[in-house]
Order: sequence, then C-alpha cells, then structure tokens
Amino acid sequence: MVLVVAVLVTATGVGSTGSLADRATRGNPADARAHAERMVKAARSMVDHGKEGRLLALADEALQVIAHGKGAMDAVPFPGNRHARDAMAELTEAVDQAANARSHAEQGHQDVATSHAKKSLSHARRGLSHARAL
Repeated sequence: MVLVVAVLVTATGVGSTGSLADRATRGNPADARAHAERMVKAARSMVDHGKEGRLLALADEALQVIAHGKGAMDAVPFPGNRHARDAMAELTEAVDQAANARSHAEQGHQDVATSHAKKSLSHARRGLSHARAL
C-alpha cells in the first residue's frame, strides 16, 4: 500500500519543484511583451537621464528596467522556441547592463553609466523584438 501511494505521488509530481511538466506550462507571451515594452520605455528614460547628467534619476529608472526585465523573463514560455531563448538572453543582458548603469550612476560616473544605459536599451529593444515574435 505504501509503495503504491509513493508511486502515485511521484507520478503526479506532488511535492516536486520545477518538474518539466510544471515548467512546460509556464509563461505568457502577452505578459512578456507588455513587460518588455515597459522595460524599453524605462531604458529610454534611463539613457535620457544619463545624457542630461541626472544620475539619481538614471539609477531610479535602472530599477524599473530591472523589475520589468525580470517580469518579462518570468513570462517567457518554457520550453520555448528560438525566440524565447533569444528573448531570455537579450533580457538578461539588458538587466545586467541596467544594474551596471545603476552602480556607476551611484558612484557619480556619468559617462560610464550612460554607456551601460545605452547598452541596456539596445538589448532591451532586441529582447522586445523576440518577445513580439513569441
């Protein structure tokens, strides 16, 4: 009796975390697109703030880029097609560049922060194009 229950629990995936069956249904392309669009908008603002020398505003926008990037990555379907994989790579890089921009903005390095902000915007745009193709 105990063996049968154990087999049923294993077969249904009760208690498992992140099984392929659970992950196969993950993701909502519409949410991924919406987050990616907001991420691009925040990244544009981040670049504008950097060009104008408003480093505190740049750091605040970087937090928005990071938040929307993580939201978009959570919404990308898994397992996905080529666009899902490419979107994840671009969104991850955009988040990393935004974090770098924020770090340099907090240290007062306007040129370096703006450079990372521009890279973040570039990756966010590419991520959005892949999210739109999902």
